[in-house]
Amino acid sequence: MTGTPHQAARYFQKDPATIRRWITAGAPVLRPGGKGPGRSALLDFQEVEQWRGQAVQAAAEQAGDIFEQVARAFQETIQHDRIEDRTGVSKAQAVSVFMLVFDRLCREHRRHYSIDTLPEGIRALMRVL
Repeated sequence: MTGTPHQAARYFQKDPATIRRWITAGAPVLRPGGKGPGRSALLDFQEVEQWRGQAVQAAAEQAGDIFEQVARAFQETIQHDRIEDRTGVSKAQAVSVFMLVFDRLCREHRRHYSIDTLPEGIRALMRVL
């Protein structure tokens, strides 16, 4: 099925501005849009859906990398930056708050980990508890 950005917005149940952002971000178009009436871009909805799937997967992989980097930085902070002296918060309390934030991020990014597949930085922080 093909259509304009407005038709794609209805198809994907998104705002037309979202579809325009997708096009700017590299969503495939059959015909680029132009200025003026009747000059809308033409999209193949199936191709856009495939592009979105790839984009979502790439974002999920990037989120996993970011989770690991943040966990590693937090672990370094716990170990080397005298967190208890500087903040008045115990290491266990700080890690507990961090784990709540990590859990929230996982839910928002639809990431599911078993205890065996948690990033190493997260597992190291859990050992503090």
